[in-house]
Amino acid sequence: MEELAKDIINADITLLILGLLLSLIIKDLIETYAKGLLFILNKDFNVGDKIIYNGKEATIISIGFRQSIFEIETTDMKYWEYVYNDRIKYLNLGKLKDKYEKSN
Repeated sequence: MEELAKDIINADITLLILGLLLSLIIKDLIETYAKGLLFILNKDFNVGDKIIYNGKEATIISIGFRQSIFEIETTDMKYWEYVYNDRIKYLNLGKLKDKYEKSN
C-alpha cells in the first residue's frame, strides 16, 4: 500500500513538472503570435513600406504571425533579415516618407 502511494505521488510530481513545462512553451508561442497579430493590425507599417530599420534603409517584405521579414539595403548589397515578432518592440523602426508625397 505504501509503495502504491509513493508511485501515485511520483506520478503527480511528474505530471506537475510536465504541465509547467508545457505551459511555458505555450505561453511563448501565444505571446509570439499575439505580437504578430498586433504588428499585422498596426496600420503604421505595411508590406512594401520603405522604413528605417536600426539606422539602415529597409523595405518590409512580409509581416507574419510568427516572424516578419525586412530587406535591408546597404551601399553594396541587399539582404533579408528575419525577425520574430516578439522582438519587434526592441527594433528602432521609422517609416520613410515618399520624396514625391506632398506635405500637409
